[in-house]
Amino acid sequence: MEDEKKNKAGKKVALGCLPFFILFLLLPVVLIFTIGGAMTSNKGCNGSSINAGGHIFAEDYVVLQGFGLTAWAKQNIGTLYGNIGHTGIDVQPTNFRDFSSEKVGVHTISDGTVEVVGYTGIGGNYVLIDMGNGKHAYYGHLREATVKQGDIVKKGDQIGILGNTGATTVYHVHFEVQENPPSLATKDSSPYLGKEVLNNGDIIRVSDKLETHVESSSNRNCNGVNGIDTELVGSDNAEKVWNFFKKQGFSAEATAGIMGNFQRESGMNPAITEIGNGIGFGLAQWSFERRTKLENWAKENNLDVASLTAQLNFTIEEMKNIQFGSKSFEDFKNIRDVSEATELFERYFERAGVVALAERLRFAEAFYRQYK
Repeated sequence: MEDEKKNKAGKKVALGCLPFFILFLLLPVVLIFTIGGAMTSNKGCNGSSINAGGHIFAEDYVVLQGFGLTAWAKQNIGTLYGNIGHTGIDVQPTNFRDFSSEKVGVHTISDGTVEVVGYTGIGGNYVLIDMGNGKHAYYGHLREATVKQGDIVKKGDQIGILGNTGATTVYHVHFEVQENPPSLATKDSSPYLGKEVLNNGDIIRVSDKLETHVESSSNRNCNGVNGIDTELVGSDNAEKVWNFFKKQGFSAEATAGIMGNFQRESGMNPAITEIGNGIGFGLAQWSFERRTKLENWAKENNLDVASLTAQLNFTIEEMKNIQFGSKSFEDFKNIRDVSEATELFERYFERAGVVALAERLRFAEAFYRQYK
């Protein structure tokens, strides 16, 4: 979908932080909290739940910058920040030292599945973890990740090393919980760290038994509500995509053609954002108006926009309104030539600026041989 990107200039929304250790040194660290209680477990429509309450570090840590229109955020609206201000919580060990000389572990606060291990110019090296219940935990500015996409993690597991990558000069972790990644958080993530609101200078002690104050999600789609197929079957994303399109009545050749394009665009990762400018998103790297339509469609149907379920069903919705040269949507479904399906999907659906058709064909033929 890169041709669209040539014609428009995208507005960058930054997930940035700041040199806040200065503020930490100046602020009186007076708010020390101890929170007791059992963990809450919020059920989602698929039986998934959030098991949170873990600590980001294995030592006490301090809030360098909280959520919202902090003083720093107000000064940087329009550059580093949008109107909402700082979208996460910046934390750093209270024992300030030369963090570059050691590998300080960063830990997941919850159970979950690693969705993305990536890099952006603002957030640096980051890890995104699906916690279940439509919530996704983001850990940014890492020196490096110690997990990979698809890893199953448990609360307290190490996922990375404390760093200062991206748009910051200070060693810290930018933490936030997103509902529709890669869209940034719109709510304060403090409740996931044990308090309704965390302010600059607040200390979180590892001896604290954190209780999350997180609302249960509601109105989530289950079992094919509104004609949406939520039952994806397969051992990995590729197999799930294959089974989805076959279930929808696509020929093996048409399915392989679609998958060859998805593989070229995203590596079958529905949560991936385009490296560099962050414009393209998801399996097909939707951008600009089409990305907005995807996000709105997912929201209207109570689906996670970064999920295979949302993006595969949205692909069907788009394809129904596309004429593939002389072929209708139903004609495309019945194509019996992998090469034809791959080329038509690229030309009329992807409309990629960098066609790389030979690579798309190679992927498509590999999927066809593997799954037919």
